[in-house]
Amino acid sequence: MKILFINSLYAPNFRGGAERSIQFLAEKLFEWGHSVVVISHSLDQEDRVSFLNGVKVYYLKVRNFYTPDSKYKAHRLLQALWYALDTLNPFMIPVLRRILKFEKPDIINTNNLAGISLSAWIVTKQFGLPLIHTLRDHYLLCPGSTMFRGNANCKDICLRCLPFALPKRILSNMVDVTLGISNYILDRHLRSGYFLRTKKLVVIGNAYRATSSKDRPDTPIFPLRFGFLGRLHFTKGVELFLGCAKEFSKDTALFIVAGTGTIDYESYLTDHYNNDNIKYLGYVPPAQLLSIADVLVAPSVWNEPFGRMIIEAFAHGVPVIASKRGGLNELIEEGRTGFLFDPEKDSDLMIRIQEFVNLPDSIKRMRFAAYEKAIEFQPDIIAKKFLDVVHSLI
Repeated sequence: MKILFINSLYAPNFRGGAERSIQFLAEKLFEWGHSVVVISHSLDQEDRVSFLNGVKVYYLKVRNFYTPDSKYKAHRLLQALWYALDTLNPFMIPVLRRILKFEKPDIINTNNLAGISLSAWIVTKQFGLPLIHTLRDHYLLCPGSTMFRGNANCKDICLRCLPFALPKRILSNMVDVTLGISNYILDRHLRSGYFLRTKKLVVIGNAYRATSSKDRPDTPIFPLRFGFLGRLHFTKGVELFLGCAKEFSKDTALFIVAGTGTIDYESYLTDHYNNDNIKYLGYVPPAQLLSIADVLVAPSVWNEPFGRMIIEAFAHGVPVIASKRGGLNELIEEGRTGFLFDPEKDSDLMIRIQEFVNLPDSIKRMRFAAYEKAIEFQPDIIAKKFLDVVHSLI
C-alpha cells in the first residue's frame, strides 16, 4: 500500500513535535513494507525530491508572499493577504496534482497545512482518494495556529480569525476520517462546527521513539532537580516555573531551564529570575536534561494540543507536573505518573513541587509508571492504530 503524508515540514526541518512524530510513523510504515511518500515545504525555497530512511520526500517551495518560517516581519495587511492565500492556495493545486498523478497513492493523510493550504484536500478529492486529516494544532481555527491572544486563550474563534476560519470549516466536510492527537484538540474543532460529515473520529497520540535507559539512581537525593524543557516564551509558563524557585533553598530544590527564546526575553528572564538555585542551560538535546532531572514541569498557560515533552520525560522515567491546559490533562495520571496544577491559582504549582520535596520516594515509585505510560506512544503501537484507521477506508 502506498501512503502519502502531507505536512508543513518534514525531517530534517524541525519546528516542533509534529514533524518528528510524522517521521517516526512514516519510517515505521516503510519498515513494515509499505511505500511511503511525504510532501512538505522546503526552507530554501527550492523544489526538490529526496529519500530519507526509505521515505520519499517532496520538498516544495512556498508559493505565497513569504515563507511561514521566515524571520521577515510582515506588515499586518501583507500578513492578512498571506493567510487568505494560504486558506486555499491555487498555485499549489497544479504542483500537488502532478505529484499525485505520478505517485498514485492509495490514501492521503494531511496534517499541519500552513504553507501548503487546504488545496491538498481539494486535489485529494479530485483524484477520488480517501482522506484522513490529523489535527495537530489550531490552524483550521486560527491562522496563527495558537488560539491565544494577548495573555489569554481564545474561548471562541475571534472576529479577526473568522474570515479565514469559515472557508476551512466548510471544506472540512471533505475529510473522510479525522484524527486528533488528543481529545482536547478534536473536541475543540467539533465544538466549532468542523468535520460535521466526517465518517469517523479517532484519537491517536503522537509517536515517540524512546532511546532512554532505565539506569537511574534508586532514590533521589537532595537537592531535587526540577526541569523545564522547551521554547522560552510567556505562553509556555516558564515564569510560573521560575517564580517557584524563591520558595526553596538551593539545598532543597534546583530549577533547571533547557531551551531558548528571543534574545530580549532570555535577558528578561535572567535579569528577573536569578536565584542561586536556578540554572539556565540554553538549548540542549532533551535527553541531556531528562537524564539529570528528577521531575519535569510542563507549566504551559496556553492550550497545548498534545504535550510531547511529557512523553519524552516518561520515556526517561521522569514524572511530570503539568498544567491543566489542553491535551496535557490527558497524559498525566494523577498521583501515578505525576500531578496536575491550575496555572490560574496562586501557589498551586509550588504546592505540587512541595509534595515531591516532602515525599521524594514518590519519584522512585512514579518512574516505573512513567516508563509504562511511554510505551503506549512507541511508533509501532501508534502505526498499528493508524493502519487500523486506513484499513477501515480501503
